[in-house]
Amino acid sequence: MKKFFRIAKKILTLLLWIGGSVGFVVLASAAITKQGDIACKRLHIQLDNDQGLFFVDEDDVRLAFTKQNGSQPEGKPIKTLDLAMLEQELERNPYIANADLYADIKGDLHVSIKQKEPLVRIINNNGVSFYIDKKGYKIPVSSKFTSRITVATGFINPTQVKDGKVADSTVLNDLYQLALFLENDPFHKALVEQIYVDERGEFEIVPMIGSHTVLIGRADDLEGKFKRLMIFYKEVLTNVDEAQYRTVNVKYKDQIICTKF
Repeated sequence: MKKFFRIAKKILTLLLWIGGSVGFVVLASAAITKQGDIACKRLHIQLDNDQGLFFVDEDDVRLAFTKQNGSQPEGKPIKTLDLAMLEQELERNPYIANADLYADIKGDLHVSIKQKEPLVRIINNNGVSFYIDKKGYKIPVSSKFTSRITVATGFINPTQVKDGKVADSTVLNDLYQLALFLENDPFHKALVEQIYVDERGEFEIVPMIGSHTVLIGRADDLEGKFKRLMIFYKEVLTNVDEAQYRTVNVKYKDQIICTKF
């Protein structure tokens, strides 16, 4: 008899658990349906301006809603808003890296925007200007905002991109690798005022200090080249007047070649 009651108790517990689960699913489904029927009350737009990026503003976000839905979201039932398509529309903006949208139970629609982060600004010999971002993608300059980053000039081909990204084994990719190296080393980044690309696709750096130019060559062994440059600054410039040097060549392994004016 005791065994019978134990079995009956287990069956009853299982039935109660199943019933509770079904009830939860029904209630959750009802809540989702109810949320979908709620009209959008407010649009909350969160931009990552705290990162010093101002390519995108709230008007740009609202423009995406107009393009996708023909009007603004306020007053429309949440269920009529295709949030996935709205995210895609926002991410067509060349300055937006990622867009996340969700609606809460109050009927407020939240939009979170992450902008692309420029790494280096290009201004080539023909006056063509654009940015390369931290992921290697080409993005246009903006009339709204100019990022204060390293500038690269000279013989730079703006067409060396594939699917919007700098192509491998190109001068533009070498420039991206150099700019990325500087970005990851704040000390060296602070040292560089401008990068120049010569007709051979080699790099020259105009430093913040002094009147000399640093010859880097191609974007290989960058760590070794900048170590040699630091040796020059620490062991040479501390003893002589830097104004007498025109170029500092660190292209070659274990060599620092300086030319004077």
